[in-house]
Amino acid sequence: MTYHKTIDEHRAMLYGLVRLQLHFLHRWCATHPSEPFAETLAKRVDIWRKTDLNHGGLVAEPSDPGGIWAALSAQLAAIHARCGDADAFEEQAHAVLAARIDARAALDLQLEIDRDHLRDYTYGSLRFHDCAPAEPGTVFMHIANAIAPRSIFEDPAYLPGCLRRLLDRAEAIGANRVRTETWLNSHPAWLALLPACWSERLGPPLHDVQWHYGYWGQFLNARGCLNTRLAAAFRASGVLPYAPRTSWATIAELRAHLAGQP
Repeated sequence: MTYHKTIDEHRAMLYGLVRLQLHFLHRWCATHPSEPFAETLAKRVDIWRKTDLNHGGLVAEPSDPGGIWAALSAQLAAIHARCGDADAFEEQAHAVLAARIDARAALDLQLEIDRDHLRDYTYGSLRFHDCAPAEPGTVFMHIANAIAPRSIFEDPAYLPGCLRRLLDRAEAIGANRVRTETWLNSHPAWLALLPACWSERLGPPLHDVQWHYGYWGQFLNARGCLNTRLAAAFRASGVLPYAPRTSWATIAELRAHLAGQP
């Protein structure tokens, strides 16, 4: 069976996301001069995982046994030091990284085809981890798209079904509350699926950008290609189109709301 995305499309996504992160990196450093470039590169963008130095999956822990990434990081820092313009930095830095992104692309796509990033998603496009002992009775919900190339919002019964299964298991381990922190908490389609109390408890927008998909996932569309519209908006404004926010609800509140869902 033919996969819904070609290697060329996947490589274009990797290029597009890395380019966007490089543009952001320059802008962030300009507005946060006390943060070292190396810290920003490690903490706020996901570039290492998009190169062939990553032999693992989507969220692999960075490693650098041969010092290759350290040398690349130093090269990027030198480019940054001489580039006063985000566009120029993006072009020059991407030229340094392109061959390593190319070398990663086939493995990256194969892992996606093999659903490696979904191996822990037991409840369709949802999973959770137990927050105990720090937060007894609370589970943290993670969201992915297990039905690509379709959107998780396409079928109004899909996510409610996933959530019911998650709640069943969470309740079975003694949990009584679900929380999450994600860019989806700024997305109307996501909020419409959840009870009013979820929206009422939303925390403030989080602009302390981190490397993971709780921030950067918004720049991938349902097919797993770059969301060019949101990427262009981010380039123009420097502000995430959907800032991550935290929220929570009790299992009882979620079940009561789901009783009225498909």
